[in-house]
Amino acid sequence: MRLKYVKAILGFLFAVLMVVLWWLLVRKLSPKDVSDAATALALLVGGGWTFYQFALRKSFESALQIESAVATEPMGANFVVSIDVVLSNIGNRRIGVPRRLPAEDIVHYENSVKYPVDLQVRALATDLPCPAFAGWWPEGHSLKKITGIPRHISLLYEYSEPKKKNAAITEYDFFMEPGEKYHLGTVFVLPAGHYVAKVVFVGERSTAAEYWSRIAYFRVPTVLRSEVTSSENARSNIASA
Repeated sequence: MRLKYVKAILGFLFAVLMVVLWWLLVRKLSPKDVSDAATALALLVGGGWTFYQFALRKSFESALQIESAVATEPMGANFVVSIDVVLSNIGNRRIGVPRRLPAEDIVHYENSVKYPVDLQVRALATDLPCPAFAGWWPEGHSLKKITGIPRHISLLYEYSEPKKKNAAITEYDFFMEPGEKYHLGTVFVLPAGHYVAKVVFVGERSTAAEYWSRIAYFRVPTVLRSEVTSSENARSNIASA
C-alpha cells in the first residue's frame, strides 16, 4: 500500500515538472519570472520530499530494538542467572522515558507494566499438556509467578533518584540518542527450569505509540543458541518468542 502512494506522488511531481518546463519553453519570460518559477518548483519538490519522509517512510518516527541474553553459573543446587537486556535506538530521533510512569498509563496498560523499562520473569508450568500454548495471558495459567522475585522489576534502577519533594516517589532520568545502545542487567538466583521473560519500554511520547515489548524464553542451565548472537558455553542466549 505504501509503495502505491510513493509511485503516485512521484508521478505527480514528474507531471508537474514537465508542465513547468513546457511552460518555461513556450513563454518568453524575464529573468525574474524564471527565478520565481524555479523557486516555486523547488518548494514543490521539497514539500513532496518532506511529505514522503514524514508520512510514508516515517523517517522521524521512534524505533527501538530490544535484545536479551542470559548467562548462568551453578551455585550449590541452584544457579546464578544474569539477564542482560540490550536497548538500541535504531530510529532518527531521541527516545526518552517519563520521569515516572503516571498512574493513568499503568491503568491504560491494564496493570501489565509498572516502570518505564519493565522486566517480568515467570516460570513455565511443569504440568502443561502437550501440545500446549504457553501464552503470557491469562496470568498464572501456563506461566507461573516466581516466589521471592518481584512481579515487576525496573531495569532503570541505576538511572533513578528520589523525588526532591517526596522521597517516597522514584523518578527516572534516561534517554537514548539515535544510534546509541545500552546494556541493562539484572541478576537472579533460580533453580533449574524453563522460564519466560518480558521486557516493556514505555517512552515519554506515549501518545505517539512509544511502547515496545519483547517476550523471550530461556532455560536454566542448559545453553541455548539463537540467531540473535552466538555465545560461549557459559552463556545462554534468549530465543525470541
